[in-house]
Amino acid sequence: MSDKKSKRILFVGMPDTAYLTLQAVHNAGFNIVGVVSPPENHPASFAFCSFAQKLGYTTITPKKSVKEQAFIKDVAKLNADLAVVTSYSQRFPKTLLNAVKDGFINVHPSLLPEYRGANPYSHVIINNEQVTGVTIHKMDETFDTGNILVQYPMEILQNDTMGMLFNKLNRLSCEILVDFLNQYVDSGMPDGIVQTNLSQPKNLAFKILPESEFTRIDWNKSAIELDAKIRGLNPFLPAGTSYKGIPVKIFSAEVDTKKVNYSPGMVCNLGETIDVSTGDGVLKIRTLQLGSFFIGNARDFRERVKISLGDSFS
Repeated sequence: MSDKKSKRILFVGMPDTAYLTLQAVHNAGFNIVGVVSPPENHPASFAFCSFAQKLGYTTITPKKSVKEQAFIKDVAKLNADLAVVTSYSQRFPKTLLNAVKDGFINVHPSLLPEYRGANPYSHVIINNEQVTGVTIHKMDETFDTGNILVQYPMEILQNDTMGMLFNKLNRLSCEILVDFLNQYVDSGMPDGIVQTNLSQPKNLAFKILPESEFTRIDWNKSAIELDAKIRGLNPFLPAGTSYKGIPVKIFSAEVDTKKVNYSPGMVCNLGETIDVSTGDGVLKIRTLQLGSFFIGNARDFRERVKISLGDSFS
């Protein structure tokens, strides 16, 4: 195996993913010559810079944008062989991509070209996919479209939530990034697979905004679809509905496929769960939040709110 210090690596990332991957690359002993943090106006910039500096690395922080000429010049001065990106919310201009000898690679948490975009974690669960994974690809001037260098699939389990998948894919990202860098040090940069030669994606992973229309529950959907949405948004962007005009967030539920003689959204049973009729089957709510008052299980909700059979969520 070649000397890991023979290649100069620039690390680029945004928390929380970047904490794990930077630590993994550091622990593996690669020659990290600098760390690019989020811009100065990003709320996590200071904390991430502090983290990188405690590991012994010089940090480079753009003021607002990676298109800034002063920032690009600082990157070029490092004479890096390869830049590794693990989550960054800005497009990189060609001048920046060309400032590193072998360019930039990105670690993306889906099997590209499927689920390009900002939030693959949620969308694969909401769409009831059985498999997702991690892709390392060469970067170009658009998001997630460069040549695919390596991919690893991962099964999505029946009860996986967005948060659980986020953690699993981050761990997998660390493993395959270290493997790839070892191969890069030994053999150089592979050409990869051109994405335009592949079938074009059926699904994109657009950004989901908290408390947006996309996060709202449509009780006319099936219980299976609603359970997938709840898991796909838990915990960072919880699925929302309302009860007597008060916002409610649902964090966990179960599916019962039985037919009931209640309209969608109506409470059809009360016990250890709050059972709500849907367009097909029953959603058995386990954990929920009423406004900003409290978060708890179904029994807590019943005791505080005095919910009754036939009441409706909307």
